[in-house]
Amino acid sequence: MVSVGLRAGQRSAHASVYALAVSGANLYVGGIFTSAGGTPASSIANWDGSTWSPLGSGLDARISALAVSGTNLYVTGDFMTAGGITCNNIARWDRSVWSHMGSGLNFRGNALAVSGPDLYVGGDFDVAGGKVSARVAKANISPPSAPVIRNIGQAGANVVLRGTNGPAGAAYYVLTGTNVAQPRVNWTRLATNRFDAAEIFTSTNTIAPVVPQRFYSLEVP
Repeated sequence: MVSVGLRAGQRSAHASVYALAVSGANLYVGGIFTSAGGTPASSIANWDGSTWSPLGSGLDARISALAVSGTNLYVTGDFMTAGGITCNNIARWDRSVWSHMGSGLNFRGNALAVSGPDLYVGGDFDVAGGKVSARVAKANISPPSAPVIRNIGQAGANVVLRGTNGPAGAAYYVLTGTNVAQPRVNWTRLATNRFDAAEIFTSTNTIAPVVPQRFYSLEVP
């Protein structure tokens, strides 16, 4: 049995629950309330079978729908912030922090559904993510590909590394080691740079003739 006990907030005369979602042993409850089971929780809470807990600092207004995909919980409704971050009516909880989904929705979201890598949202909006989307929109929520070295070549006395899938503008490190099995902390950092706007990087480094072999790795801090 779930011991609920929700308390109303300042923007509603009554505590109300509008959405439920289950992920493993966790039951997520969304609506408009300020506490669950006596624990402060702003519009969303988690019941793990014995205890209520908040999801960070929660949301500043009503949640209308919840959806789970993998370890992520997606919420939509009539709110501006989640975890203190501007989210504009749609947000994601990754079990530790809240994050926005692009520029969000320009008006209330009422429904969510997940199908494979896609998240569908329906509501009273006509713009989603900065694009005209009359009442329904789709977002791809598949995990981003990891940055990878795709080509290693030689140009004179230099080795040239090229790769893709890095977040545009993000920093990266090129690491090298003489034994692929050695711990990463023992690899040497050769270069630091940033991915370009097309999420591509190129790194040129001098070949060390006294080293019989080298292995290369890419790291994003």
